[in-house]
Amino acid sequence: MDQNAILNKIVEWGNANGPKLEAAYGFHGGWEGWVQVELAIAFKQAFEHDFPGSTITVTREDTVYRGTNQRSDSLISTKGAGRDFTNMLELKCESVAGAAGFSGQVAGDLYLPCKAWVIAFSVTKNLSNLSVGGKNLAAYSKQIHAGRTTITTLVGSKDFK
Repeated sequence: MDQNAILNKIVEWGNANGPKLEAAYGFHGGWEGWVQVELAIAFKQAFEHDFPGSTITVTREDTVYRGTNQRSDSLISTKGAGRDFTNMLELKCESVAGAAGFSGQVAGDLYLPCKAWVIAFSVTKNLSNLSVGGKNLAAYSKQIHAGRTTITTLVGSKDFK
């Protein structure tokens, strides 16, 4: 899993923005929207460079859940040069005000039916009870260093039908 381009880009972006992430954690109201925009820009730039000859599309807040108006946090699509794929990401960002209910927020952030990556940014140490659809998220081996704070990226994927 250490060779995952999406997760490595998230960690790289996080480490480059450590002071901002440390400050964002303290804001009431969350910081997920900001992360969506920042990662969309980082993904587009990185994958255009990494996949020359391909068309890279990164979008936010697309209505992809059949039968609902619920939106995905991010879609990354690559077309051309034999690399056609789409990844849907659902992000959850723990904040100081939402730390107590973070596990429930992660579990409740996906809608059916979908197939998605679930990526949670957690400051809480030793958080092991994050799950979606009965499947636990796993800590990614690379951490984000945000000033005096360490952020663990927890990830999982599931086909929700």
